[in-house]
Amino acid sequence: MRCTTLFDHLKNTSVAQWRAALTWMNAAASAAAQSVQDAASQASLSGQRADAAAASASAAANTLAAAQAALGAVKWVPGAYASGACAWSPINGQLYRTRAAIANSTVDPINDPTNWFSLGLMSLPIQQVTNTGGSFYGAANGGLNTINEITLAGACAKYLPQNPANGDVCVVVVANGRADNSLLVNPNNPIPLQVGTVMVTDFLVLGIPPGAVTFKFFSSSNVWRYM
Repeated sequence: MRCTTLFDHLKNTSVAQWRAALTWMNAAASAAAQSVQDAASQASLSGQRADAAAASASAAANTLAAAQAALGAVKWVPGAYASGACAWSPINGQLYRTRAAIANSTVDPINDPTNWFSLGLMSLPIQQVTNTGGSFYGAANGGLNTINEITLAGACAKYLPQNPANGDVCVVVVANGRADNSLLVNPNNPIPLQVGTVMVTDFLVLGIPPGAVTFKFFSSSNVWRYM
C-alpha cells in the first residue's frame, strides 16, 4: 500500500517539479560545501595570523642579537681592534664600529667618538608600550636604548628613563594615531627635555610625529635632548 501510494505520487509529479527539486537540492549541497570550505579557510587564516604574530614577536625580541651577530660584534673590552671591527658597549648595549685600527682601546666606545662610529638605531630592540603612567615597562630605566612603540589605544603619558648614562638614547614611535601622548619630567628626578633652545620642565606633547622621535642624554648638562 505504501509502495503504491509512493508510486502514484511520483507518477503524478511533473518534469518541471522534478527539475525544480533537483535545482534546490544542488543549491543546498553547494551551499553546505561552501560553508565547510569557508570554515576551513577561516581556521587556516586564524592559524596563519597566530603564526605571524608569534614570528613578529620573536623577530622583535631578537633584533639586537641578530644585528650583533650579522656584524660579528663582540662585547667591548680594552685591547686592540682592527679597522672596521664591531663591538657593543657594556654600558648601553649599542653597536659601534672602529674608524681605523686601534692598537689599544682603553675607553668604552660610547665615550670615544674619535675612534668609534655609532651604528645608531639599527642596534636597538623594539618594545610595545601598552599602558600609561609612570616609567616605561614599570622600571626606572625602562625604555632606555630601546625603540618604544606606543600601541595603547588611549592617551599615553610616560617618564623618560631616570638613570641614563652619557650618550644613552630613548626612541619613541607613536603608533596609536593619537595627538595627545606625552613625555613627562619626573618631579622626583627632574631631567629636563631640550627641544632646540626650549627647555621643557613639565611635559612634552608628542602629537602625531611622522616617524621615530629620538632623545639623547647629555650628562654634561643633565638633559634629554631632542635629536
